[in-house]
This record gives sequence, structure tokens and C-alpha cells, in this order.
Amino acid sequence: MDAFVAYSLPIQGLKTGVHHFKFEVDTAFFAQFEDSPVEEGKVLFELELDKRPDLMLFNFSMEGFIKAECDRCTAMIDLPLEDERQLIVKFGEEDMELDDEVIFLHRDAPVFNVAKYLYEFVVLALPITN
Repeated sequence: MDAFVAYSLPIQGLKTGVHHFKFEVDTAFFAQFEDSPVEEGKVLFELELDKRPDLMLFNFSMEGFIKAECDRCTAMIDLPLEDERQLIVKFGEEDMELDDEVIFLHRDAPVFNVAKYLYEFVVLALPITN
């Protein structure tokens, strides 16, 4: 069974308009990614999907924490994370990523899995360390 099936959105039957979804990623989710900089945590995502005839706009907002080592005392702390990201999915004849924010998806695709993007957004929200 696919570990990320819970993160698949049934876009084929979705009507045009705005739809809301909620996702929670946790330690079990992060364990699915090899060499992940995040091992433990809990992040809640709210997703607003604006489905249009020619494209879909995904607006993600996230809030939560990850376990990280303190830069000063090296103790494990709950590092708060909060961020917002947008993803644009255009319908085309084949699946491909144009750049970091625009993706082409085949018009007949029954689902769109957001697990990869949830993970990327958490990693991108991490503070830069030297």
C-alpha cells in the first residue's frame, strides 16, 4: 500500500471553484523520505485549492514544529515552523515540472498527490544554519 495515499486529491471529480483540505504530517511521514533533514515533528497544513478549467491554484499554509538541535546548547528543542506557499498546476498533454512553482499535469489524471510538496515546503521553511 502506498504510504502517501492519504495525500492524494481526487481532482477528476472536483467541481470548478474553491475547495479546502487539511493535512497533518508527522514523524511517520518524514521517515518515508531518505536522508531527510527532518526526523521528528508535527506540521498542520491547510490547503485552499482553486480549480479552474485550465489550471489549479494550490495555496498552502502550514504551522507546527520539528525537533531540532539548539545552535547554542545542543539540546533538542521544538523548532516552530510557519509558512505559506503557492503551487500552480496547469493541465497539459503530459506530466512535467516546468519550474519550482508551475507543474503540468495530464488533463485525464484522476488524482494529484501533494505529499512531495508538503515535504518540500517543510524543508524550505527550515532556518538556514552554517
